[in-house]
Amino acid sequence: MLKSKHNTFGFWTLTLICAFLFFLSIDGLFKSFFGIGFNLRNGESLDELHQDVILFFGLTVFWCLILSAQVKNITIDTNNKTISFQNIFTRKSKVYLFSDFDGFINTAIPHNNLIYPYNTIGLVKDKRIIRRIDKYYYSNIDELKSGLSEIKNLGNIKFNFWERVKMLLKLPVL
Repeated sequence: MLKSKHNTFGFWTLTLICAFLFFLSIDGLFKSFFGIGFNLRNGESLDELHQDVILFFGLTVFWCLILSAQVKNITIDTNNKTISFQNIFTRKSKVYLFSDFDGFINTAIPHNNLIYPYNTIGLVKDKRIIRRIDKYYYSNIDELKSGLSEIKNLGNIKFNFWERVKMLLKLPVL
């Protein structure tokens, strides 16, 4: 049984962004209701403070949704030939049999810059990439890939920008 390990840069960067924005939201609420908190901006009116709280809380929700959508706890059970994806917040799991997939592809996706693309495994069903395992978020992608050896390897595919958008929207890309 193989379990995913979260990559230091991708996963923890998103987590720290969420925590920082949440801190700013809570600090604004405390300043608004109790008059105590960090003075991050001097001379801020109550209306500006409420706008900041709404903005920071909205950004917190946005980044947490991205984190929840992109990062899952992955477990590959080679004995039962299953792969499960568990949401890190809700702990809801989705389990697939190896036979549910037509195969997997290898690709590379740039995340934070266009210079260094991260290796990505795309699990394919009906010409759509249903799930992705991305080195940006997971540090043991090679180990996870070895656990998928019983699934047909469809080869290496390089996607352009629009194909990556289609992949994110789970539209047919192959």
